[in-house]
Amino acid sequence: MDWFSRIPDNIAANKKSHFWLFFILLVFLSLTMMYLYQPLCPGQDFFFHYRRLQALMDGMKTSPLLIYLDYNAIDGYGYFTKAFYPDLVLIPFALIGNLTNLGFAYQVMVFTMTVLCGVFTYITVNRIYKKPFAAAIAALLYTFCVYRLLDLYHRAALGETLTFTFIPIVFLGLYHIIKGDYKKWYILAIGFSLMIFTHLISSVLMFFTLLIFLLIYYKPLIKEPKRILYLLVAGITTLAITAYYLFPMLEQAITATFYYESRELMAKTQDSALPFHWIIWGMFTGIVTPAQAFIPGGGFLLTGTVALRLFVYRKSSALRSVDIGVILGLVYIVASSPVFPGSVFPFTKLTFIQMAWRLFEFTSFLFAVAGG
Repeated sequence: MDWFSRIPDNIAANKKSHFWLFFILLVFLSLTMMYLYQPLCPGQDFFFHYRRLQALMDGMKTSPLLIYLDYNAIDGYGYFTKAFYPDLVLIPFALIGNLTNLGFAYQVMVFTMTVLCGVFTYITVNRIYKKPFAAAIAALLYTFCVYRLLDLYHRAALGETLTFTFIPIVFLGLYHIIKGDYKKWYILAIGFSLMIFTHLISSVLMFFTLLIFLLIYYKPLIKEPKRILYLLVAGITTLAITAYYLFPMLEQAITATFYYESRELMAKTQDSALPFHWIIWGMFTGIVTPAQAFIPGGGFLLTGTVALRLFVYRKSSALRSVDIGVILGLVYIVASSPVFPGSVFPFTKLTFIQMAWRLFEFTSFLFAVAGG
C-alpha cells in the first residue's frame, strides 16, 4: 500500500517533462475556460474595469509618465480611478491594446493571468513540499476553483481576481522567511507589492493571514532572529515599492468625504454573513443563492479533495502543515457566518472589506494545496 500511495510521485519523478505536461494541460484548460465562459461577457463590474483598461490605453498615448484621468467617466465629468485602483499590472496589456484593440487586450490579460496563476502555484507547492504531482493538482484546483471563476465572470471583480495570481508568490516568500532561505526575502516583497498594486482589500486580508501564520510558526523565528530581521526588510521594501500609490490613496481616503459614506452605501461585513446551511450548501455546490443573490462557495472539488485527508493515517510535517491550512480555511468559512462577531470591536474595523466571503479566496488556496 505504501508503494501504491507513491505512484503519482513516481510517475512525475520518472518524467523530466512533468512540468511541461502540467503546463500543456493548464493552457488547454485556460483556453477551454475562455471559450466556454466568453471573456467579454459583462459581469457586475465588467464595464468599470473594462473602462479602466481603456483609460490606461488612452493615458499611455498622451502621458509618458502615466499621469492621467479617466476623462470619459461619469458622463464626461472624469474620475481619478487610478488613485484607488492602481494600474501597474495592467500596463503590459494596455500596450497590447494600443497595438491591437481593447477587447483583444482584455482577453490576453485573462488568459495570461490565469496561466501565471497556475504556474506560480505549481512552483510554490513544489518548492515547499517537493511533490510535483501534488503541485500540479493544487495548481489546477486553485486556478479553476469556483470562487475565482465567479470573481472573473459573474462578479467581474478584476482586481480581486488578479490577486489570485500573486497569493502563491506571497506564500512562497513567507515560507522562505519562516523555514527556507531567508535571504530570498525579496520574494515576499515582490509578491505583496504586486497584490497591493492589484487590490488593496485582498492585500489587507493577506496581511492578516500572514500574521496568523507567523504566530503559528513563531519558533523558527525565535530560534533564528535573523529571520525576523529579513521579514522587516521585506516589509519596509514593500512599503517603499508601493509608496507612490499607497500614500496618495491614504491621503485621499483620510481627508475626503465620499458619496457612499454620506449616504451609508458601503456594504457591511455583518450584512453579508451567510447562514450555516447556505455555507454547507456552497461548500458542495460552489454557489449559494439566498434572496436572489449569487454568492460564491467552496465547491465540491475543493471540499472533496480535502475530505480525502480522513483516509490518510500517515504522520508527517508536510501533512501537519496542510492540516493547519485547512483549519485556517475552515475558520475563514466560519468567519463568513453570523457566528463571527463582525459588529463587535475590533472586528468593526474590518467593515471596509464589504463582503465577509472575500475570505473564501484564501480558503480556496489553502484547500487546494491540501487537496494536492
